[in-house]
Amino acid sequence: MPYQHVIQFLFASIILWFAFTSLLACKKTLPRLIAVSVQGEWDDLEQDNPSQWRVSGKSRVTPWLLWVHLISPIDAKTAQWVFVYKDQVSEADYRRLCRIILLLQQKKSQ
Repeated sequence: MPYQHVIQFLFASIILWFAFTSLLACKKTLPRLIAVSVQGEWDDLEQDNPSQWRVSGKSRVTPWLLWVHLISPIDAKTAQWVFVYKDQVSEADYRRLCRIILLLQQKKSQ
């Protein structure tokens, strides 16, 4: 097929564009008040809809982004992912979240 490279490039570009815009949208929608305990209890303190979650060992740490996997304490099948960018929180809060996630990962592997 003579245009296979062009089609693959267009397809990859569209996928990357959607991924990039969804990450930017997530980054813009996270300024909310959160309390996280050392045990991984994540309390979303929004006035309209407060909720409680538990950080799971599936969460991941990178130098610029935290992928936080949250599980509902009421129904273990209910889960969500939250992206926390390094520039969204203070340096101390980012390091604290990293330590909590790494501790939970160590507990999961034992």
